[in-house]
Amino acid sequence: MIALIILISFPFPSYAQGREGCPTRHLGCWGDNRDRAISGDKRDFDEDDAIASCQRAAETLGYTVFGIESADECFTSWDAGSTYKKHGRKHNCNDGTGGVW
Repeated sequence: MIALIILISFPFPSYAQGREGCPTRHLGCWGDNRDRAISGDKRDFDEDDAIASCQRAAETLGYTVFGIESADECFTSWDAGSTYKKHGRKHNCNDGTGGVW
């Protein structure tokens, strides 16, 4: 089982108007496997900017919860806030960017 780092974006009106990217809060390191904890499509981003890029992708879709896995894989969905704990807490996330298979 791999580790998925979960974050939440806070789209407050004061941040959403004229400012790219809302503040985020780390929700922990959580498990993932082929039966995905977050049902949305996977997006790949550059490792150096994966968190910010994934946050922008989630916000564009109107979602607030998103996850990073293997340093560059982004997952988000409309119900991510209620499904990300599906496989339990993990402790092998690397520098805030999840773990590997």
